[in-house]
Amino acid sequence: MALSRRTALLTGGIVLFWAVMTALLVQRELRRRPEVAAPAALEARESWLGLYLGDGPRIGFVHLVRRPERRQERAGVALQATAELRARLFEAPARVRMSGTLWRALDEPRAELDARVSSEGHDVRLSGRVEGGELRATLRSGGEAVPIRVPVAADLFGADPTLLELQLPALGPGEETTVRGLDPLSLQPTVVTVRGEGDDSVRLGGTPTPVRRLAVEAGGTRLTVWTDRDGEIVAAATPWGLELRRITRAEALTEGAAGELAAAAVIAPSGARPRRGARRLVVRPAGLDPGEALPTDETQAALPGGALAITMTDPRGLPTRDATPADQVARYLAADPLVQSDHERIRALAAEITGGERDPWRRALAIHRWVEANVVKRPVLGLPSALDVLARREGDCNEHTVLFAALARAAGVPTRTTIGVVWSEELEGFAYHAWPEVWVGRWVWMDPTLGQPVADATHLKLASGGLESWPRVLAFLGRLRLEVEEVE
Repeated sequence: MALSRRTALLTGGIVLFWAVMTALLVQRELRRRPEVAAPAALEARESWLGLYLGDGPRIGFVHLVRRPERRQERAGVALQATAELRARLFEAPARVRMSGTLWRALDEPRAELDARVSSEGHDVRLSGRVEGGELRATLRSGGEAVPIRVPVAADLFGADPTLLELQLPALGPGEETTVRGLDPLSLQPTVVTVRGEGDDSVRLGGTPTPVRRLAVEAGGTRLTVWTDRDGEIVAAATPWGLELRRITRAEALTEGAAGELAAAAVIAPSGARPRRGARRLVVRPAGLDPGEALPTDETQAALPGGALAITMTDPRGLPTRDATPADQVARYLAADPLVQSDHERIRALAAEITGGERDPWRRALAIHRWVEANVVKRPVLGLPSALDVLARREGDCNEHTVLFAALARAAGVPTRTTIGVVWSEELEGFAYHAWPEVWVGRWVWMDPTLGQPVADATHLKLASGGLESWPRVLAFLGRLRLEVEEVE
């Protein structure tokens, strides 16, 4: 299957969703001072930040509002966040809007949330409350409402009301603090680390502004953040070129240019030129942190000296050497918040596709054929949900992967989702991509987006598991370099 510019290999929705949500998480969670403000001292506060492609055009904005708010006779604080992105993805226009409100009581560890991601008719909404150490929520997508219950730390929303201020801690050079938060993608606990890096200066509106520089890390995402003397964020930068800068309301609401997102995430390799359909590829990654290694399995093996060999093999009739524990395999039969394999519509379709087939590999092949044939390949800049993909029947690699995973799990085939890069002939480089892996005695890579029942050897895995692993790709953006040593 030839790659066209409308085949979105870049996992744009995940990357940009996380870039913005990390900024919101940072501003929401990291206000740490010895003193705790009294409820009466909490005043309304707002902040506008422009979203830029490096020194290029502004492609969106983030608007944060914090205000006192009473609910059911309880005093509390609400943080309202709105983010909008306008850009091009492989030359196709892309627009996504993220909005949400987080409210928490001042006198008890209780919170309510309502968040929504919308793009080109695709809509995912999560609403619920945190109480008694549990998130009880409803996820709405594809015309369906799915209940969710997730354990969270009982003190995640504790007694300190300053956790909802739009400010960061005043840390000196080398000083560091960590706080817990809630991962917006997997709905699991996460840890955010902030380290002071000293005084600095940035230009805002052409004027040099004295600031403090902080290094922020959350879920593998690394940001450099600059704050003013009051701790309010004035700018933030990612290693892959996406930046936030403080702007006025009037500037934010002025339509900006639509920059192209794909080119910045393409890795042009050195060495031999790969080709689509290759059965074996030897590649040497660089730009990683000391001791950092890419995952290995029977398809992607480590070689002496730090190179990796990716080998495309037919899974039928092959002996397996995979030592994955049974409980780790079984967990990939369970439903996730966005991979709703236990929903009746997903289960009914999986049964229809696979019929009475008993062989797991043949069931996986049948699902692969159905997803490839029935999901229109179109760039979608949003949050992938299997139910939404089933209803809309369109999307890029993210949408193909989550729907395949939901159907395969419903058919009894353990399936995990993988994020990495794949060779693109048209882009002449490796582009970020998602694909599923199925368990048939060992893990086999498949790619319904590219029409490959067994993924070719130009796929390089960076992380795999559930959707919670996808944001790990952000740690590689702007850093990963590849040298191709062999192509067969």
